[in-house]
Amino acid sequence: MISVIIPVYRVEEYLDECVESVINQTYTNLEIILVDDGSPDRCPQMCDEWAKRDRRIRVIHKPNGGLSDARNVGLDNAKGRFVAFLDSDDYMENTCLQKLYDALQNFPDCSIASCSHWLDIDGKIAQTFNNSWIYDEIRFVDPMEYAHRMLLMESVHTAWGKLYKREVFKNIRYRKGRNNEDILFALDFYPIVEKKGYRIVEIPDKLLYYRQREGSICHDKEFSVTEAQNRAEVLEAVKGKKPLVYEAYKRKYIQDLALLLSYKLNYPEKYKFSYITMCKELWKFSNGYARKELNDSEYATYLHCKYFAPLMWLKYAIKRNGNIR
Repeated sequence: MISVIIPVYRVEEYLDECVESVINQTYTNLEIILVDDGSPDRCPQMCDEWAKRDRRIRVIHKPNGGLSDARNVGLDNAKGRFVAFLDSDDYMENTCLQKLYDALQNFPDCSIASCSHWLDIDGKIAQTFNNSWIYDEIRFVDPMEYAHRMLLMESVHTAWGKLYKREVFKNIRYRKGRNNEDILFALDFYPIVEKKGYRIVEIPDKLLYYRQREGSICHDKEFSVTEAQNRAEVLEAVKGKKPLVYEAYKRKYIQDLALLLSYKLNYPEKYKFSYITMCKELWKFSNGYARKELNDSEYATYLHCKYFAPLMWLKYAIKRNGNIR
């Protein structure tokens, strides 16, 4: 049996399409767990209605705790030998689970099967935004490659679009209360992958539709802040252990800081983080390193945010209330 875990929160417009795509799978030995994460709309009632229509569906109602917490609750209640995740605004091709299951049967030394996907942007279907996620033949990620490929997003790093052997989650859960949780899961998971020797098979089929929409977590105004915090955490964790990952995240972190300082300057009321704290972080990097790592446009933004923007922020802050935070 495959346990399909679907966290549900404020998606009443998309929930039916999501659930229908799962109950119509050609692989039918399913347990479908709808985790109502304290959704304030009609989603709780919709989940209960679905459970009445299909005996494979179980509903768990819980207080709001975020996406990671909902996934963890689903994992704690899953009974299947295999586990798959689906976000409640996304949907699957009807052969998705069958093809992922077949991949694990054909390559029994693998513990995770992963597929490619389409983007659904306002109903228009497009290629994924990451070219390395588009491939034409079966690929494998060996244990020692995992951290490099997943943390650098050279392979699909998300929870969705995969089928896991349940044993993979024996000693790990998603970090509660964190957005962009897939990167942090990859960070926590890679030592386990290396120790246990978990191997991943990637099949080229595009079997899932990832919806891009306003109001999703990835479009929340604080998501960029969380992304920068997560990259800082990855930097600290892989320092001296994964040099290629460390250098790549160092470059991205500079870009994150410059972007956030620009956001704060232009929309001071929207972003609640401390401008001064972010400025101090950016000043840790030397101009020589930035010049070597960034392209011309990125380097110009870096210099602007490091030298000119703080003067503009100081002027704004003093004029507003004398607080230079």
